[in-house]
Amino acid sequence: MTGAGTRAPAAVIKLGGRALEKAALRSVFAAELGSLAGAWRVIVVHGGGAEVTAVSRRLGHEPRFQEGIRLTTVEEMEVVDMVIAGSANKRLVRALNAAGVRAVGICGSDGPTLAARPEAAPPGTRTGRIEGVDTRLLATLIDAGYVPVMSPVCDDGAGGGVNVNADTVALRVATAIDADALLFISDVDGVRKDGAVLRRLDPAAADEEIAAGTITGGMVPKIRSSIAAVAAGVGRVHVGDYDAVGALHALLDGARGTVVAAPPAAAPAANLVR
Repeated sequence: MTGAGTRAPAAVIKLGGRALEKAALRSVFAAELGSLAGAWRVIVVHGGGAEVTAVSRRLGHEPRFQEGIRLTTVEEMEVVDMVIAGSANKRLVRALNAAGVRAVGICGSDGPTLAARPEAAPPGTRTGRIEGVDTRLLATLIDAGYVPVMSPVCDDGAGGGVNVNADTVALRVATAIDADALLFISDVDGVRKDGAVLRRLDPAAADEEIAAGTITGGMVPKIRSSIAAVAAGVGRVHVGDYDAVGALHALLDGARGTVVAAPPAAAPAANLVR
């Protein structure tokens, strides 16, 4: 998405958990992201599910989930718009701007960048799936020196809101721009087995760990998205947490979290930190 001879590697970072929710850690992350300027073309995708759940409950809406995916009601869609496309997005944009990152907050409806539609079941759900990605707005922002900060709020083409899982949005954006790296940052330090973090999984092994119950809850969509990303040509996917300065570089370098990538014989290991 940059001119010939100037193409830097591209990374899509899906940010969630404490690094998104806690002001102090958000500022530390923003500063470290700023240190990647020039070396990487970056798109940030974020969620905000914990805040949506809290606000929904205050308003009398009890959230429902299936395999880690929120089953969004019509009433809860209003909360998703307010929290994820609104307050969560703007807090992150302001933190990045304060760190010297030229951030622009958008959602899937802008452009529109993401074409989406609600799932067929359960009836009336506003949880949806992406049908297409238009990268023109993202390319325009990146080529002008901005970092797009995208929330996963879309519309159905008829004026209705659609809530798409942020991990899925990050996956589809990463594959659409042929990203060199896709990062899923949450409060989980990676895929754990027998008390230890698995540093590397190929897609087949990741599928086996899901089937065996090693990978559960909200980690399931992350790892399924990781498998799909690698199959679609994304260089590698990093799953881990962010708790202090240096963690972002450690994730990109494969020294932290779990890396999902093709077997070494098919994709030789490479240091992704440029």
